[in-house]
Amino acid sequence: MEEASSKIVRKEFNGRMFYFHRTPTIEALTAEIFSDNYHILKSGLKINHGDVILDLGANEGVFTIMMSKLFPEARIISLEPVDRTYRQLLSNLSLGNFSNVTTLRNGIGGSARTESIVVDSIYSGGSSAFMTPYPGSYVNTIKLITLEDVFDMFRIKRCKLMKIDIEGMEHEALLNTSVLSKVDNIVAEIHINKRLQSDGYSVDKLSNYIQSQTNLLYYESCYMSE
Repeated sequence: MEEASSKIVRKEFNGRMFYFHRTPTIEALTAEIFSDNYHILKSGLKINHGDVILDLGANEGVFTIMMSKLFPEARIISLEPVDRTYRQLLSNLSLGNFSNVTTLRNGIGGSARTESIVVDSIYSGGSSAFMTPYPGSYVNTIKLITLEDVFDMFRIKRCKLMKIDIEGMEHEALLNTSVLSKVDNIVAEIHINKRLQSDGYSVDKLSNYIQSQTNLLYYESCYMSE
């Protein structure tokens, strides 16, 4: 019993208890997401019955599970393309009743295709098509779909909140979509490195574009490894 208990991480946030399977990454993920929650709670954003929340780059599901518990009447759609990480997402969802969550094992891009990405052998998150393989990593092939595909697949007329953290692919995905006018609020991590810069991308270019299309509620600039 004690051994089983040690495999579960318990975290209290906003008066609620959250449970996750222990992984090398879960402590850092919960600390980061619970501490600033992309400034969503600070903004006072109202989520009503039936509102759609998209979690793009769901990782192990901390943000998805937080949103599900805080806004049980919302409709949450979570995408995570890395096989191992997607299984961790499902495993964490199995620890509670998250009937308002739908998951999809896909990434988001500017076109529907397969893509090779670099994945750390131990830690979830940080998997990217814009990094060079390094010792302790491997290359994984993932399936990308477009935001239009997601809106069509799930018959989304409006999205109340989109959270996007897709390790550099956000530039291509957001600059080449027609659905931002259907999104009320976006929170994002906008990544950059020399490779992305050489492709003509920048944090300012993307953040300004998002703000011209919808409400960029919060974003953080993240410099990625090469």
